[in-house]
Amino acid sequence: MTFSTRTAFTVLFLACASYTLSIFLRLFPTVLVEDFTIDLAINTAEVGLFSSTTMLAYGLMQLPSGLLADAFGGKRTIVWLGILAGLCTLVFAFSGDITVMTLSRVVTGFSIAVTIPALALLAHHFPAHMYARAASILLSCGGLGTILAAPPLIALSGAFGWQYALAFFAVLVLIVTFLIVILIPKDKAASDMNKVPVKDLWIGIKKVFSSLQFWPFALWQMFMSGTYFMLASLWWGPYITEGSGFSVTEVGIIMTVVAATIFIGQPVLGYFSDVVVRARKKPVLIISAIGMISSVAMVMYTGQMTFTMLIIQTVSLVIGIGLGSPLIFTMVKETFPLNLAGTASGSMNMLYPIWAAVMQTLFGIVYEYKLADSTPAEAMGAASWIVVANCAAAVIVCFLMKETFIGKQPEAT
Repeated sequence: MTFSTRTAFTVLFLACASYTLSIFLRLFPTVLVEDFTIDLAINTAEVGLFSSTTMLAYGLMQLPSGLLADAFGGKRTIVWLGILAGLCTLVFAFSGDITVMTLSRVVTGFSIAVTIPALALLAHHFPAHMYARAASILLSCGGLGTILAAPPLIALSGAFGWQYALAFFAVLVLIVTFLIVILIPKDKAASDMNKVPVKDLWIGIKKVFSSLQFWPFALWQMFMSGTYFMLASLWWGPYITEGSGFSVTEVGIIMTVVAATIFIGQPVLGYFSDVVVRARKKPVLIISAIGMISSVAMVMYTGQMTFTMLIIQTVSLVIGIGLGSPLIFTMVKETFPLNLAGTASGSMNMLYPIWAAVMQTLFGIVYEYKLADSTPAEAMGAASWIVVANCAAAVIVCFLMKETFIGKQPEAT
């Protein structure tokens, strides 16, 4: 691989911008719940439909997005999805019809599946000894997306209305997409796309799913990232307000802490894996154990924590459920050949959004059932056992993973 520092970091910057905005588009309904219920005369359950349908569509698009990246290149795939995401967000903001808005969120779920194409793009522009750090930087920008979906969105919505606030971000998506078109070099995969028969893509899918090494990675991602997005896209706010008795302002503070933990923690963990311990499995196991311990505290002390204790518990939980994805993607990349990077990563990543949507619904069912004969704090604590179960399952899965760190000397540049 010929490594150009300028090109690689241009690719990384624009991939990060695209991924940041995709996270924003995934999470903004949580922040605008009150606006939707008032302006559209709908209830919280219907707002939850926006989140769950988006996550389901996002999950279903993971494998197709990987196949598109392998066949047509990461650049083309991101551009197509970016145009669709920007237009769908404009439709959502100004249609005023619940059916149209819901359908636009379904299509948005498909269009924000830029994670795998972005990772495939990085795999073609960064050498192996730098990939974990590049992937960590990319995925850490999910924290920036979370921040954008909190104070900045609240401020813009308060000043101009939620429709125009969303329109601003839709236009921003289209601008980033245009910059990707003009600044990122043509994909190598795109120039060779006529040499990638469809039957070879299906052979790649079979190879990935038949690999025993693949499934521990996919299950870990399903349990941990599924839990993270179950909470971030809907239930963290109610846990903090109804379960713990804090205000909406403090929800904003907690979500900013979540975002900062991811933004700082993922690159640090990538460096720790690449340079300090020179391993993948051990760091993943350590953070998973931290997450499991913190999830138990989430159950046992719901409604009893001070705000400072809640921040500490939240940071510990995010270390477990929010920091490990870049290393898991790296392990997948180190397990399969480069021409299967998109297919393997997309196959792994398609499970957690579907799992998040299922767990999101189950969490609500348990909460509502317990609320009938207990306090909101007790009901929220009972529902939070779902978080514990997922974290415990992820720890078990860690022991089934095979170490993938290649231990080679850095490639010549």
